[in-house]
Amino acid sequence: QAAIHACLRIGGAWSKLTAADVSVRPLTGGMSNDMFICRSPGGKSVVVRFYGDQGDLVDKQKELRVFGELARKNLGPKLLAVLPATAADALRSGDISCDFDINLDQGEPVGRVEEFL
Repeated sequence: QAAIHACLRIGGAWSKLTAADVSVRPLTGGMSNDMFICRSPGGKSVVVRFYGDQGDLVDKQKELRVFGELARKNLGPKLLAVLPATAADALRSGDISCDFDINLDQGEPVGRVEEFL
């Protein structure tokens, strides 16, 4: 559910969809993140990534800044949204009124939404 609600908040054509319009399938094989591919009825797809517990191994802020810079330079998938910790509970409960965007300075991120290549 949280992945669907994250997709509905990224704007554009996604904001016109309902939860019933979005199909979701888990993307397996990751070591610590929970990832889902969300597909719209028109065939557009995004990856929703919820960060797992990585302890001190990964600096999420630094990773996000690097990912954002690669996306800006067209060297990686487009970054559509950053999921801040403040939105995590709302997304899990299905509250699609919570706000988030691609602001990289929203505090500790809990995930991100990126274009699916």
